[in-house]
Amino acid sequence: MSLILLNLPAPPASPAPARQVRPRASSSSHSGSRGRRAAAWQASSAGPNDIAQLDLELTRNRSRLASRNSAYGGNAIDSLVANLIGTGIKPLSQHPDAKIREAIHTAWRRWTDQADFDGRTDLYGLQSLATRTMVEAGEVLVRFRLNPKGEPPFQIELLEPDHLPVYLSRLPSGDLPKGHRVVCGVEIDGDGRRQAYHLLRSHPNESHAYAFTGATETVRIPASEMLHIFHCLRPKEIRGTPWLGRVLWKLYQLDTYDDAELTRKQIAASITGFIMGSPQEGAPLLDVQPGMGSAADAVAQVEPGTLVDLAPGETVDIHEAADVGGMYEKYMQQQLRAIAAGCGVTYEQLTGDLTEVNYSSIRAGLLEFRRRCEQRQHQTFVYQFCRPIFNEWMRWAVFSGELVLPNYLRERTAYHEVKWVTPGWAWVDPLKDANAAIQQIKFGLTSRATVVNEKGEDIEQIDRENAQDQLRVRRLGLQYGDPPPQQTARKAGVETLRLDDDDNQTLGGIQ
Repeated sequence: MSLILLNLPAPPASPAPARQVRPRASSSSHSGSRGRRAAAWQASSAGPNDIAQLDLELTRNRSRLASRNSAYGGNAIDSLVANLIGTGIKPLSQHPDAKIREAIHTAWRRWTDQADFDGRTDLYGLQSLATRTMVEAGEVLVRFRLNPKGEPPFQIELLEPDHLPVYLSRLPSGDLPKGHRVVCGVEIDGDGRRQAYHLLRSHPNESHAYAFTGATETVRIPASEMLHIFHCLRPKEIRGTPWLGRVLWKLYQLDTYDDAELTRKQIAASITGFIMGSPQEGAPLLDVQPGMGSAADAVAQVEPGTLVDLAPGETVDIHEAADVGGMYEKYMQQQLRAIAAGCGVTYEQLTGDLTEVNYSSIRAGLLEFRRRCEQRQHQTFVYQFCRPIFNEWMRWAVFSGELVLPNYLRERTAYHEVKWVTPGWAWVDPLKDANAAIQQIKFGLTSRATVVNEKGEDIEQIDRENAQDQLRVRRLGLQYGDPPPQQTARKAGVETLRLDDDDNQTLGGIQ
């Protein structure tokens, strides 16, 4: 058997398997980029309460420092408090009976002077202090202090948030109600609703507090006896953060730069010139007089018209201080505008600088600022502070007999119906705004009550005062401005009128 070799062409090489290229992950936006340029741009995904445990105390302390030491930080807080609270946010009862409304207002006015448990101010002073604490520290605690046998039976006490230890967190245990846990000092149930507050007996950073036994112990206060007021920024947030938190770093850097610039100018202005050259051997560069110390401490004194006699070989180089020109002002303005935006106030409010504003620009800025104020007034402070305190006060006023309200328990909703009136803001041009309000009332676009409430006043009180003024003018035969319209007291809405001997008028039943 013979072997035949055939010269056949080599079979074609089988194609290599196709390489599967995995698509490279990329972001659809710069904010999600993970490239080299964003390597240092890190952000935490921690929840709001974990962030509070890590950063709240330090941020709060820095905010207080800025309030004390930074002219701009302190002014921003002052401006926010003045515009949010002013002279006070006051209630106007909406009960349909005018006599009951007046009785509620009278009892409320009496109580406001005695509302402070510490006896330092009235209720509206407490509103300002609570707001300042909330802005500066991020939150404020209000404790109901009850004294059923005393006068008044109900008062309120303000506490700094340091009394509520942010580090205190506990899992469900035997000494807590079933399903309850403590997060940042606040006890919540299984649904996350607040049930109690674990407060330190004394402020943790007051040295004298440690002289008392149990100063570092916590006391469980039911949530029904406490108010915890803060501007909530994230759902399920348990603790509040300082309002200046976003600008504290910039405030610190700007103050440091400003101090350095001031020091540089002081040094530059203090140095007149330098004596240069090589004096004769053994001759001092400066003549040191007795009591002047060493030659290093001697300073050449220069007065107007002075002729200086130099030693052989010496020359004088007059120092000319460098000046940054207008760059310093422009840089400061730009940084302060950023700080004002972060604080939620206008640049003019932050700095008091009105050199570059006109009527239109300042009005536009104030409109935006006041929208923010109204939002926080009603959504945060009225809801969390004013309403609960008013409801608790009325309950105790009725139970103690201070306020007599028929069928209170059955008609409690009607008695608690209140409209909260915030302080009015004066406009840059009050005449234009007054004319605009008159036109709106004239054509039915608004009511007198709405306009008066926006000014922070009570329309019923204004009507009573106007009626009294008209009666006094007619009785004394006076005339101011245009002649008053001829109308009777009943047409003006007055049902009863009594003129006392001392010219005081008492009006009642104005509808």
